[in-house]
Amino acid sequence: MLANDPNIEPYTKRGSVWNRDFFEFAQGVRFAVRESRGGIRYNPDVVGEAVADEFTAWRSATIAAEFDNLLRGSKGLPRQGILLRRIHHAIEELEKDFPAAPTRESYATRIAELKSAYEAKSRARHEAEMEELWRSENQRNPSSGSKDSK
Repeated sequence: MLANDPNIEPYTKRGSVWNRDFFEFAQGVRFAVRESRGGIRYNPDVVGEAVADEFTAWRSATIAAEFDNLLRGSKGLPRQGILLRRIHHAIEELEKDFPAAPTRESYATRIAELKSAYEAKSRARHEAEMEELWRSENQRNPSSGSKDSK
């Protein structure tokens, strides 16, 4: 592994191929809770379920705040679409390696409400823009008639 040759597969002392999963899971069982350069880590088997729940709630709120900060910071910019796609892609990749809890369904109603509100505002804006286009066209060229007569 220390040969620094990208053409040679890295192996552990035991002879297994070294990979990202091996490193992450090997690191994940060594401690209870500690802070490192990569962030805060914990081992729920060592700290107990109650502490693990508090840790998960705290980190979940932190991650939600970070996502919200990024989304609000890019509000109205074309880059927000890029950000949303990257977040979606990252979540899809994480779901391949980590089990998801069945809590997604608890958000379904709220997500449907937000989507409906977005679609209603988007439709209203589109209709207002179309009305403005027809109005300006009729003012420029009165002989073209109204949109209702066509």
